[in-house]
Amino acid sequence: MGVAYRSDLAEVRRLLHQAVLACELVAKEPAPLATVTRLGDFGVSFVVAFQARDYTEAGLVRSAVNEEIYRRLAEARIGVPVLTGRIIPEPARSAGSA
Repeated sequence: MGVAYRSDLAEVRRLLHQAVLACELVAKEPAPLATVTRLGDFGVSFVVAFQARDYTEAGLVRSAVNEEIYRRLAEARIGVPVLTGRIIPEPARSAGSA
């Protein structure tokens, strides 16, 4: 996941860690880990590593953690990089030009 460059990285790491710990289906050991993995063109990328208490519920656990991460980042007003584009129309051509 990525956050905007203006974000406080220590705060992001704290929120990610708290979001993982808030999910009761996450194993306490090994401890969850949030690390910066890349300084990209549009933002700073993190990876959040954790284990589900029951591997058969890993998909549900990932979903629950992602929803909690989303909620906490939104509450903290931490921006997520969004690639946007701008369309600039070509100037109008006269009827006689090709």
